[in-house]
Amino acid sequence: MISRKFNQRNELSMKILVNSYSKINTYMNIVAQIPNEIYMASGEKCVNGKSLMSIFRLDITEPVTIYNIPIDFIEQLKPLKCP
Repeated sequence: MISRKFNQRNELSMKILVNSYSKINTYMNIVAQIPNEIYMASGEKCVNGKSLMSIFRLDITEPVTIYNIPIDFIEQLKPLKCP
């Protein structure tokens, strides 16, 4: 599910699943290209979505939500989108 979170700045949120090394690698390569800050949340925890160390503080076996995604990067992140 993709939802408008910061619509005044054309930024979105998206639920993704990064439960394997290859998915995390894909995710990190995409967000490294994004100029603004990205946040990743699971339950009550919200961390820096560009920091590998921070991401592993979350339960990545379950879907997580990423916030502050520029519209231009939504297509690149679609392979990680939750079914």
